[in-house]
Amino acid sequence: MDKKIVALVQCTAGDLYPSRDPENYCIATCQRSGLFDHIVLAAPDRENSRIFDHLARDWDVAVHYGHEFDVAKRLLGTMNAHNADVGVRVLLRQFYLDTDQVQRMLATLQEQDADYVTLPPEYNYAMAADVFTRSALERVCQELDTMPQTFDTAAYQFSPWRLMEERPEDYRLAPQVASPQFPSERVAAIKSHLAGLIRENQVHFAWDFPSSAYAFVASYLSPDDRVLDIACGGGEGSRRLLENCREVLGADLDVEAITTASRRYADISGLSYVQADAQKYQSEQAFDAIVSLHTLEHLPQPARFLQRCRDNLRPSCLCQYL
Repeated sequence: MDKKIVALVQCTAGDLYPSRDPENYCIATCQRSGLFDHIVLAAPDRENSRIFDHLARDWDVAVHYGHEFDVAKRLLGTMNAHNADVGVRVLLRQFYLDTDQVQRMLATLQEQDADYVTLPPEYNYAMAADVFTRSALERVCQELDTMPQTFDTAAYQFSPWRLMEERPEDYRLAPQVASPQFPSERVAAIKSHLAGLIRENQVHFAWDFPSSAYAFVASYLSPDDRVLDIACGGGEGSRRLLENCREVLGADLDVEAITTASRRYADISGLSYVQADAQKYQSEQAFDAIVSLHTLEHLPQPARFLQRCRDNLRPSCLCQYL
């Protein structure tokens, strides 16, 4: 491809493992692939993100700070800063990124002169990336600027390719047909490595910051809401949600994480924690909102998880998975 391609590594301080080794992130994988003209950490412009100044130097990559909640504008700003024609958005934690699939997606984008490459539903999306053109992202941002600020608008700002997929009449979508399935051994190895890094969702080390995703969701809560935070880890995200609602229950499968969270926030009224399996948990009282960050891709039966979320919600209430 003769166009300038940039890896847009979406990240927040809360995404950091207790490790600075680039092999534990998508960084080393992207560097080895040779696919990118630049690899850029696209972080929200706030104080606790400044740790990426040091990491960018250590990892020999660039860093760009942009809009805190509007991911679309943050990514577009990153592309503009590096004069990129094509963006490949990946998550910092994706050390398991399938760069062979990314290469196929880039070829599809060029061959079909597309705005965005879609993946088949059976593909393990956690292994891939979002591949799109700067011109398409510019149009998304321009359109969002003219739309009233609703939850749907905010969701598009957080996931601009969702708008592209929902508007095939306005955006040239190219389906990626060649999509390999991953052997169970590889998936097991990835999960084992993740468990060694953070014991699944346990997050109570030095870089335990509330992520922008929690702040984004909290802005849509009401003062009287009762909220369930699934895979709450060390509990800081649950505490952040409580700033905007009446009651939060944090749930996690990891006993040590729940012990840590309960000890940390024992004196805060309206905030409690429970050790529970999200695929089986049933509350005696329904919730107004259920929040879960980066959970679904770790579950063997995601449909069961989603059904259980629905069972625990009041009618017409919100389940936000990010």
